Amino acid sequence: MLQVTDRGAHRTNPRGATYEAHDLAGRRVSLQWADNFWVSYSRNAAGEVTAIYESGVNPLVGYTYDDLGRRTGAYRGNNAQTFYTYDAG
Repeated sequence: MLQVTDRGAHRTNPRGATYEAHDLAGRRVSLQWADNFWVSYSRNAAGEVTAIYESGVNPLVGYTYDDLGRRTGAYRGNNAQTFYTYDAG
């Protein structure tokens, strides 16, 4: 179950002010800009980001990981895909 803290962080950048919400482990769960555009983050049991959604609904990117927690793929909402491989060493 996701529990969001009230430890939101307000920041100012070239695009304006942003607001971040975090879970109890301090991991970002959402990010909102001054123009009300916002994204949310889904995580697996290990805490790795598995997806980022625009306005909580539209998938922007999804990620897959191997058993060692290394990112193995990125799947974007425009159907672009990136695959990652690692040397054995």
